[in-house]
Amino acid sequence: MTFFTSRKSLVNLCFLFVCLIPLFYTAFLINKYSVNIFSVDDWQFVRYFSKLIEGNIATIFKEIFSTVNGHMFLGTNIILAPLAFLNVWDTKIPILIGWLFACLSILILTLIFITNSKTSQVYKVVFATLLSSLIYFSPAASENWMISIQMSIFFSIFCFITILGTLVFIKGDKAIAISAILSAISTFSYGFGFISYIVIYPIIVYLGFKLNHNNINQKNTQNQLLLIKELILSKYSIFWIFNFILIFAVYVFNVSKNINPISNLELVKISNNLILENLQKGFNFDKFIKFFFQITGAPLGLGYQRPYEISWFWGVIIIFIFIFCLGLLYKKRKEIELHNFLYLISLGFFSILANVVTSISRASMIPNQSLNPRYISASSLLIISIIFIILQINEQYLIKFFRRSKLILVTSIFLLVIAFYSYFLTYQAGLIMMQYISSLRLQSQACVSFIQECPDDFIERTFDLNLFHADYPIAQKLGMLPSSNVFEKNNTSKYGHFDGIEKSKTNLGEFEAWGWAISPSNDWTGTVVITKESSPKFVGLASANLPSPDLAEYITDRRYTQVRWRVLIPEEFLGVGQHTLKAWTFDSKSNKLIQIGKIHQITVKNQTSMR
Repeated sequence: MTFFTSRKSLVNLCFLFVCLIPLFYTAFLINKYSVNIFSVDDWQFVRYFSKLIEGNIATIFKEIFSTVNGHMFLGTNIILAPLAFLNVWDTKIPILIGWLFACLSILILTLIFITNSKTSQVYKVVFATLLSSLIYFSPAASENWMISIQMSIFFSIFCFITILGTLVFIKGDKAIAISAILSAISTFSYGFGFISYIVIYPIIVYLGFKLNHNNINQKNTQNQLLLIKELILSKYSIFWIFNFILIFAVYVFNVSKNINPISNLELVKISNNLILENLQKGFNFDKFIKFFFQITGAPLGLGYQRPYEISWFWGVIIIFIFIFCLGLLYKKRKEIELHNFLYLISLGFFSILANVVTSISRASMIPNQSLNPRYISASSLLIISIIFIILQINEQYLIKFFRRSKLILVTSIFLLVIAFYSYFLTYQAGLIMMQYISSLRLQSQACVSFIQECPDDFIERTFDLNLFHADYPIAQKLGMLPSSNVFEKNNTSKYGHFDGIEKSKTNLGEFEAWGWAISPSNDWTGTVVITKESSPKFVGLASANLPSPDLAEYITDRRYTQVRWRVLIPEEFLGVGQHTLKAWTFDSKSNKLIQIGKIHQITVKNQTSMR
């Protein structure tokens, strides 16, 4: 590893530190936008923690190996188990653990690149690390940085990449044994983990062949059948196949015993009905192909106004470039050490097969899920693989190749420019999505903190049953949810103002209230609650993130450029008669509501709701 042993090693490390800026920027975004509240699949932690605390050794062991929606979460369950016994829960903990696994994955890939390319050229390492960090840590994968359960995806990918590193840096039987263990852990930690066995197999075969023949080029390969037989029957190959069959059988058996353990969740019931409906229609190959290319190109296509079409286009281009790189490597196999590229090729195929598995399971079941930010991490690995492969190919050979074909050179430069443009559009769209998700989580936290003041119809209409799970009472009992009933009635204008309310001119049967607010706890956006009567009941909820340049100019503070709020209040939440309405801003750190502005009186003569 001449990169670290050269005289300029300190300078090289400084350059690498610059390349890690995207990693730390993502950590900053996590700290800024994550909210300590359960959402979507995070609710599975509630039942898991409850059984860990209340159960015996046998129950604990069973829960660690439990499945949810066809997935096992062994790694996640083991890592988070101490939080249950310490009675500590904070959404940021598993999210930051997932971020740490992502950091280690990029570090291992960089070390593999440095080792196999035998390069001491700083620009190659810097360029490869920077580009891969930008792709893997893009805010486009917004949900991966906002939902705790997504840690399982990063852990599974980390196990796979660690296998690659193990096979590069550790030799012999020890490397194979460690790789087998990590493949099993990856399989038991997320659904696509079993792909590790498939894409690592060619490397295992190569290592088994190399064990018996130090110089492959001197081996007489005229009898192809004998050679293939020798490769398949090597001790490494037999061990790997046996291990795969055993682990996969255990996985299928375990999943079949634990189908849909959270069927009491209304949203899962709806989803299951939709799945059964689509399964009855049969597998749609056209949908599968479309879904596959969309999910593959999503890291570069999410930022456009027509993201599905653009993502499909980029998916086709990315697959074509990967195939082109494979053809290039095969053509020059005698001039380059092809085995040094096996690890990066495996990374690319891992991404492709993960997208195939996701497309098969989702394309015919739930429409329009191909651009779900959850899937971008696996798709990003294919782009990262291409980046490392191109930079590892001999520089002189690339120059000669492009000189021969000016058309390919011009096309490559054009695609590179468009790719950078698409990436930054997607990056910006990811930031907006993180802000949107964060604002919804802050609203959720306000409702959970004051659950007694939230009527059932308000919760149902505001959150579409996505906030409150059947395990809500368990979470409340375990102290995993915020709780408060503190209303600070100081009628201050320090944190905002309730400007006015009137009948909506565009929405029949609704009132429209407006004003401005900031967060007392310095959240990126304020969360405003509208209540009625002296015994406060929630009737309105909004985020204070609308543009307010006039207010910022008046106060002469740039922090007030986006603090306005507007909220529609259905008449059915109010009822017929005269009502006193108050506005409050939510303090997420102390879980209390602080009154802003003055009180407003309104009268509802009759209800004309469009609901």
